[in-house]
Amino acid sequence: AQEISIQLSGALGESETGGATINIIPRTGGNRYAGSFNTTYTRNAWFARNDQAYPSLNESNLVQYNYDVSGAYGGPILRDRLWFYSVARDQGKEQVPPGGPFFPNLHYGKWGYNYQPDRPAGNLTYKNRWQNVNGRFTWQATERNKFNIFWDEQNFCQDPCHGMVAAFVAPEAWWSVEVKPNRLQQFSWTNPFTNRI
Repeated sequence: AQEISIQLSGALGESETGGATINIIPRTGGNRYAGSFNTTYTRNAWFARNDQAYPSLNESNLVQYNYDVSGAYGGPILRDRLWFYSVARDQGKEQVPPGGPFFPNLHYGKWGYNYQPDRPAGNLTYKNRWQNVNGRFTWQATERNKFNIFWDEQNFCQDPCHGMVAAFVAPEAWWSVEVKPNRLQQFSWTNPFTNRI
């Protein structure tokens, strides 16, 4: 975003409900090329241990890894006329579900068998992943007429994408909130017809 405004007064004419409102004006590129990059990462080996004082904390909700990588870049296609701006982001994590160790079903896919833990397969974890990339093109057609085209493509897979979240349900009985693709497309035209409109 190039500008964010927060209004705390209620019931303004622009909003159908009362309360605080947030207006976000997105970046549209400009007459020089510029970008940014941001990343965070952690993994299980970097966490401290309290085995004696709180042994249960080391058995559940352990983060195996967690990362977030994003980059943005924009600039002119035609100086003073046509600009672009794009952002890409990839986030993911792997975590041990709460409730202690939980194992895959030894009898998965076999009819008539109850759940039995497959301990040699190791403790189950769950993975989530969120990805998106977007692009915006801005065209200053005339002094008064500005056009924007925006496309945002998102894929997200969570709770879980792979594995399982809760220890009270077998992995094959769980479901995933997965939306692929999830898109947002926008076209806008700005034109101050007069000083009043």
